[in-house]
Amino acid sequence: MLLPVPHRRPGLRRALSLRQIPDDSYNPEILYVELWMLPVLFGPDGELMTALHRWFGVLLVVSAVPGCGVLIFIIGPPFYQHLTMLLIVAMSFQLRIRENRARARTRRLLNSARASGRSV
Repeated sequence: MLLPVPHRRPGLRRALSLRQIPDDSYNPEILYVELWMLPVLFGPDGELMTALHRWFGVLLVVSAVPGCGVLIFIIGPPFYQHLTMLLIVAMSFQLRIRENRARARTRRLLNSARASGRSV
């Protein structure tokens, strides 16, 4: 999901100033991720962020957007920006699929318990 430009620019400026990244570096790729996905995607200590920086030479800057979620700015060479973006998008799709399957499984269990007359 893309956020409108007025929401992206302030987040990018704040994130760049926090990380002391010069403005003349590569144009960042910007991803929007829901807040609950962040620790699952990158691990509790950000292990995946470190690995992506080591493997592809990209820097991930995470900026929270109040009431919306999280913006991830991918800064680095364009090819590796796109590769990193595709990896993060694929992982977030898998997380969404798992969440939906778990929700459907819970719903089926509740419905079968109600149908059999047992209380849950």
